[in-house]
Amino acid sequence: MRAFDSAWGLLKMPFVPGSIRVEGVDEADDEYEERTRYEADFFDPVDNKTRRMRLHPLPRRKPRPKGAPRRLFGGGPTPQGIVTSIELPDEELREPEMMFGREQQEPFAFFQDFHTGLIGDRIFVPSHLRGSKRGIADALLDATVELRQNLGQDARISPDMVQTKDAIRFFHDRTGNSPKAVYPMDEGGTVGDDDYYRAEYGSYNIGGAHPNDPPEWNTRGNRGKETFDEAWQRMFTRGQLDLQEREETSRYYDRARDCTVCGGNIEQGDCVHGMGHPYFEDYVPLEEMHPNTRKEHEQMKSLYPATWALHDMREAER
Repeated sequence: MRAFDSAWGLLKMPFVPGSIRVEGVDEADDEYEERTRYEADFFDPVDNKTRRMRLHPLPRRKPRPKGAPRRLFGGGPTPQGIVTSIELPDEELREPEMMFGREQQEPFAFFQDFHTGLIGDRIFVPSHLRGSKRGIADALLDATVELRQNLGQDARISPDMVQTKDAIRFFHDRTGNSPKAVYPMDEGGTVGDDDYYRAEYGSYNIGGAHPNDPPEWNTRGNRGKETFDEAWQRMFTRGQLDLQEREETSRYYDRARDCTVCGGNIEQGDCVHGMGHPYFEDYVPLEEMHPNTRKEHEQMKSLYPATWALHDMREAER
């Protein structure tokens, strides 16, 4: 690790490494397997206090015996993962805040099992503790990574596809990485007052070799290349272009269905309904077009401005 990375890691690690220990064991019963709960130490650099962290894997339901009747109520698969939280004394609690459909008071994060590794499903830091340089979000992540390593489990953590802007900022500040594009979620698409965005990372094989795989939260590379404001403008603009491209593509198919020349044969991309769209050049290369056809095609590109902007971006990214 480079010297800068080492220094940054020490400054941003209020979770006390090596402090994880067993808190208790929940015995198995008829429905759930035995569960071990853990705790750790969080050193608050602002208040100079050591606070207790809790790392609680969710209880795992026992497999249904062969031939046993299905559970009709509450019998579906339960989410698996780890809830990591930081304990606050009563005098430091504030009014509950609505987040994820419930009232929240203490900092916590839920990391859900996903094929290999974990997905950072949700994270909450009370309003009065945000932006205080306590490193709460970093501590929740770092403690979870260390626990998984201690247990010999896959410690890779990747971001969820639906995040608030603050969560995307946290991910960027920690790693220097950010989504290719973000799309505002429709009203009513999420629970709570915060604005959520769908983050487009590309392929979603955690830890895979695909170049578009989302980077892991427990990596600390590529920082300093782009400020968050620059990254946000880039990914938000890309998201808006993506949404406009969908509308333009829908209009393209509408024109094809109404076309009197090809009779609505969408596969016949070289028909006049395709003029102006990149699909037209897939069927009739520019160098093979009649001059009059090419002129008309160029004029009709104005029907699909976002589509062509993204077309040029994708060509440049190849």
